[in-house]
Amino acid sequence: IEMSRLARNCRDWHQLLELCAVFGSLLGDADGIYNPREHNDRLLLGLKGTMSEAELHVLQSRLDAGKRNKARRGEYFSGAPIGYIRTRNGLELDPDLQVQSVVRLLFDKFAELGSAHAVLNYFNEHGILVGKRVNNGLQRDVVTWHRPMRSTIINALRHPAYAGTYVYGRSKTVDTVGPNGTRKTARRKVKKGQWEVVISNRLP
Repeated sequence: IEMSRLARNCRDWHQLLELCAVFGSLLGDADGIYNPREHNDRLLLGLKGTMSEAELHVLQSRLDAGKRNKARRGEYFSGAPIGYIRTRNGLELDPDLQVQSVVRLLFDKFAELGSAHAVLNYFNEHGILVGKRVNNGLQRDVVTWHRPMRSTIINALRHPAYAGTYVYGRSKTVDTVGPNGTRKTARRKVKKGQWEVVISNRLP
């Protein structure tokens, strides 16, 4: 029905055309039948592939632009830190008071003890668990209780939401190439002064 579904970039598309030409296979869509061995048909198929790749780029650009526009208004949330829930109106405090109290205790103990490591030790010594909500699956919105990890404590202490500040752009996606040439996508933290959006007094 739509030949752009057969490839997501021009390299894949032209490799497919070459394969079809070798074996004499025809390609067809709603507009007609094409023979990759014929010069004119090959030219037309190449243009179709280029247009499909450009269309994907345009769609992705529009999605990214929409996400950034929403972020500038302080309305885009990819998730909710512990102690918060994500609603249609944005982030709200978790209605479970026990979940809230554990988060408040975390900050109180940090102010008292002075380090994330000391807070972690206090939680483990007293058997205090951290409540997290399941964001998807069959048990969506169910609170599950876990022993805190060092990363849990540090992430909470560093998250601007607990200061009521909305932030977008704390990390970015970068492409890396390994020693054997494999391409990987990784998240990298962005320095505080380079965050795209910072809105104070936006969150509870």
